Amino acid sequence: KTGAVVVFYRGHWCKQCRKQLKELEEIRTQLGQRGFEIYAVSTDEPSTSAELRKKIGLGFTLLSDEGGMTINAWGVYTKEHDLARPSVFVIAPGGVIAYRYVSDSPADRPTPTVLLEQAAKAQSPE
Repeated sequence: KTGAVVVFYRGHWCKQCRKQLKELEEIRTQLGQRGFEIYAVSTDEPSTSAELRKKIGLGFTLLSDEGGMTINAWGVYTKEHDLARPSVFVIAPGGVIAYRYVSDSPADRPTPTVLLEQAAKAQSPE
């Protein structure tokens, strides 16, 4: 079974978001070794997400949620700005949300170290 790190980001234009995505790429192998895949979601169009992924060299999936239906379902959609609040969910290999971090500030995000620690905690015993 695999787990997931699901990141909701504001969009390709957001400097803090690009920084966070690059940091996630830096720990992607370590997360993968622990059995976690990374998925990043924004309201950007698919072509914009694909361009960003290529531009900053990401090896994980960027998903497009135009209209914000999925983002809203996760409770992190901000209607006034039509985008996601910066947030991260670590989903344990059984599908349980093991860690939830939702911010109101573009600069407030968990560090890569915190995410690695949370993924380690969420791992199911072998």
